[in-house]
Amino acid sequence: MRHLYGVGLASALAMLSGDLEAQHAPAPRVIIRDSVGRSIPYATVQSRGSTPRVANDSGVVVLGVPRADSLKILVRRIGFQAWEGWVRADSAGDFGVLLTPLPQNLERVSIYERDTPLARTGFYDRMERVSKSAVVARFWTPEAIEARNPSRTSVLMEGENIVRVKTMSGKPVLTGRGGTCPMGVVVDGQRLNRTVEEISTREGEDEILRIMRQQRVGRDQAERFFLYSRESIDDLVNSLAVVAVEIYASLASVPAELQRAAPPYACGLVVVWTGRRG
Repeated sequence: MRHLYGVGLASALAMLSGDLEAQHAPAPRVIIRDSVGRSIPYATVQSRGSTPRVANDSGVVVLGVPRADSLKILVRRIGFQAWEGWVRADSAGDFGVLLTPLPQNLERVSIYERDTPLARTGFYDRMERVSKSAVVARFWTPEAIEARNPSRTSVLMEGENIVRVKTMSGKPVLTGRGGTCPMGVVVDGQRLNRTVEEISTREGEDEILRIMRQQRVGRDQAERFFLYSRESIDDLVNSLAVVAVEIYASLASVPAELQRAAPPYACGLVVVWTGRRG
């Protein structure tokens, strides 16, 4: 019995030791390359339904999932065929994925560029910083937008839990998650003014009351006049031109470099970047 007890204890200790080692093991690192070994920057990588992460300019990304001998990974990058499947760790403990270029009209060198226009906006840097912080934000990468293929820009905000899309007089109005406070809208670093979101501001309320007095109409009609005189994100940005989107739940969570573009009335911020998805 004493011998069996000792075996059981040793087995339990071994299992405990294994669990502790797993807990302290480095997070899995994925390296994205093409068939000739060139690294592919800014690929979007996801495993086990976790939040997607973006590879750095060297095609390397560290995932926020437990380490294992094998991982099921989904990898997307504009200009390449999406890849999904199981990958085993190599002798160095890394997980290598090879992507196959698609026939496309982009200049082949542009796929491998590290200093891309989107990278220069700081988009990927902010995405990485937010992933390591407690900031509540949502990032739409070019790959995610391509997969969603939205018919309107506002479609990218629908279903999100940190922004709501209210349809008023046929126009999408972006509000915070409570549904009452307005979101600010920034496109390519520039604040948009005279947007439909201003209907929820003090200035918007004053304007509606002025319309009611001058036009001698009820509130519903005054609100329609107000909205017709303002533009929505769909009026201003064609979905085909959208290359990336950042959504911040509150102004306090907006990075310093974007704070100056945020309107003072906003309770959160939607940042849209336009250009070529590549």
